[in-house]
Amino acid sequence: PLTMKSNADEMELSLGAVANRSSAASSVLDLYPVLQLVQLLPISFALPPILFVLAHLNRMALHTNCRVLMFAWFGAFAGMVTINLLMVVFDLVAGHYNPQKISETEWGPYLYTGHGMTHAFSSVQELYIAVERAAACHRPARYHNRSFDWFLFLAAEVVAVAWTYFYMLIIQTDNFFYIGAASNTLDTSALLCMIFGTLFTRKMTRQQHVTLNAKY
Repeated sequence: PLTMKSNADEMELSLGAVANRSSAASSVLDLYPVLQLVQLLPISFALPPILFVLAHLNRMALHTNCRVLMFAWFGAFAGMVTINLLMVVFDLVAGHYNPQKISETEWGPYLYTGHGMTHAFSSVQELYIAVERAAACHRPARYHNRSFDWFLFLAAEVVAVAWTYFYMLIIQTDNFFYIGAASNTLDTSALLCMIFGTLFTRKMTRQQHVTLNAKY
């Protein structure tokens, strides 16, 4: 019995120490803009590709299908980065450094919803671009001479808007777990599609029977 009591006391002390460390970390996040500084890192990394696409998109030798998808991605991605920056600025001005829920601030629901919707829409465009490039390399000469497919583009964007609306409903649950799970599922799918699409594209561009225009 004494041994069991001693083990119980040690466990209680360990749990207390963990709780104290967690409380201390939470206090640091409450008092200092640690999370906001972390948020600025992806914003700074996102600016170069935005500026590059803005400067070179019209000059690139791209099929119209890919170009339109790139413009759609650019608009959504630039909007997401802008909203992310606004979230950081608003939190810094208000001194609200460690939000536990979206609804804690009056601007939170609007900014988080806008950020989530632009993120969801841009992620779908990334998936579409990967699929489009893989399809272009499947029969490059034939695809290169095709005109812009309005029907397929509109159908794909309807799906993208539907997913964006569904993601907005998830955001309104104010549950970070569900929001993160939905976001990570889509991002992982887009990443895998881009990886396999890139590998397939490299394989096809090594073949010698396609024209230079088709390789573009």
